[in-house]
Amino acid sequence: MRAWAAGLEAVHARIAGRFARAEPRRRALAYLRGLLGAVARKNGWQLAEHAGEARLFAMKRGHGDAEGM
Repeated sequence: MRAWAAGLEAVHARIAGRFARAEPRRRALAYLRGLLGAVARKNGWQLAEHAGEARLFAMKRGHGDAEGM
């Protein structure tokens, strides 16, 4: 499990520079954790809920801030 977490952190480190602000970087990591984790349904609402977001909009908006992705 630690290797998996380390690998995910490495992927996040590679893409983190594409986000100008800390909030979208944090949401990107939470999104990746949701996609690769035990979330039963991988839809926007479920991933936002898993990430602790109160609204889907915040999660979706965060990914729009990435440059070149």
